[in-house]
Amino acid sequence: LLARFNVKIRICALVNSDVMALAATDGDFIDLRNWRDLLKKATTESDFDGLVEHLEAYRAWVPDVVVVDASYSLAVAEQHAIWLRHKFHVVNANSRALAGPLDLFEQILLARDAAGPIMYCSESCVGGGLPVIDTLRNLVLGGDIVQHVECVISASMSFIFSLISPPSAPEAHAAKIKNNTKSEPLPSFKDAVKTAWVMGLLENEPFLDLSGQD
Repeated sequence: LLARFNVKIRICALVNSDVMALAATDGDFIDLRNWRDLLKKATTESDFDGLVEHLEAYRAWVPDVVVVDASYSLAVAEQHAIWLRHKFHVVNANSRALAGPLDLFEQILLARDAAGPIMYCSESCVGGGLPVIDTLRNLVLGGDIVQHVECVISASMSFIFSLISPPSAPEAHAAKIKNNTKSEPLPSFKDAVKTAWVMGLLENEPFLDLSGQD
């Protein structure tokens, strides 16, 4: 970014659900080579109002303030409109912001439209990483009319379905009957979910995947 666009990114705050690691507000910045240790040693409790105050203090040192939401938290998503009103650019990978409650979706879009040149960049990783949202947006902006979309865009559910009902199951079963060999039983839905959980394919709240809400 520095070589191609003359953009230098400096980190002044790291926040998780428990604590915040904040750089000193005298123009100091966080060294990302030690970010894990900084969060482990941080003692300041996470506080949205405190974060906004901290970022406002950095306007004397940086031309633009950017907040990156890489969480899956509804509470964090509810801060997006507030950040936009403070003229912070927002980069969002939290699907609960624009695919959650309708009133939250409308609040964010209203704040984005009122923020002028401030950018709200959002893309959720769906379908195992396929940029579905941006692709559909570009189709519509290009004049195409999307009439119908039918698919399973959850990587976790696709994996589970492939275990309990693989596409080749009927043919493989027929071949084994013909060859007089026993067909191995397919795993139960419960066992398939356990496998997906062990492989890290499910959210921290598996119900969000299994219910189709994610």
